[in-house]
Amino acid sequence: MFLSANISALSRPAPFGSSVSGVPSYWDATLTGNPYFVGSFDAWCLNVTQPINASFKGPVNLYSSYSGPAYTVPDSALPSTLFNGSSLGAADAIGRLDSVNWLLNQRYTADVGSGFSWSEVQVALWRILGYDVTPSSGSTFGLVLADVQEADVSTLVNNALTTGDGFSPGADDTFAVLAQWQNPYNGGIAQPLVIETRFAKLGDFVWHDRDADGIQDANEEGIAGATVTLTGTDAFGFAVTRTVATDAEGKYLFSRLVPGNYQVTFTTPTGFDAVSPRQQGGAAVDSDGLVSDTVVLTSGADNRTIDAGFYKSASLGDRVWLD
Repeated sequence: MFLSANISALSRPAPFGSSVSGVPSYWDATLTGNPYFVGSFDAWCLNVTQPINASFKGPVNLYSSYSGPAYTVPDSALPSTLFNGSSLGAADAIGRLDSVNWLLNQRYTADVGSGFSWSEVQVALWRILGYDVTPSSGSTFGLVLADVQEADVSTLVNNALTTGDGFSPGADDTFAVLAQWQNPYNGGIAQPLVIETRFAKLGDFVWHDRDADGIQDANEEGIAGATVTLTGTDAFGFAVTRTVATDAEGKYLFSRLVPGNYQVTFTTPTGFDAVSPRQQGGAAVDSDGLVSDTVVLTSGADNRTIDAGFYKSASLGDRVWLD
């Protein structure tokens, strides 16, 4: 499955040049035309046999490098055309996308003291995927030749293929999305991109609404062990269902969510009679009822505003008698 989007701009990160400047990636790709991946993202070239330059822009298909909905193993159903020209063949190149994700998650180029340059990371990425690239003065591939040391590239490739074999990104890690141009660019082919994106998170609180007003007050405690269920569809079209219980403070969190559209459903906790009125105050302090509105999560979103209050009914009585 894929998501249609648009690359509205490709630019080289600034400052561009020596690795001492800490340039994080080969490209900055600006994504638009979709609700989930919007803005500027670090991006890398995937297939060195195909051309690309900063003038390229237009519609793309976005594919997750991992298979949904679990996103723990590389997606064997990715289009083989992404990897045309790889010495490995498409199937084996796809199988190495875990190593590519591991490489990007080391954040080597974010640390100017890491000893590795963005140019070396780009060469290593190509080689991992089966493209034997050796930059030279006659063919720089847009890299900074002074920053490419063969020993460094070999170290990156070897580490990625050993330590990175079987890697699955965690909730706070980068996960790679592959961008394939929808139409032949200027009548020809164009190089697909590896784009660094982020998982999202959604939470947060179930509480005893003692005055039943739908607003979280300072003296109102969380409810432990309440059942919270997340449902929805992620950006790549996979249905998602998860269930958690609130912790001792009434908190819950769904993490490692691929951007998408989600709803949260709360089950009335044992000992409580009803849910509080919906959306009586600001998003940070109100109750969203038994079923929340649909929440659109974008890349890297951390939404901690989906809450539910519950209260206990009062009673007043007692007896009427013939005196």
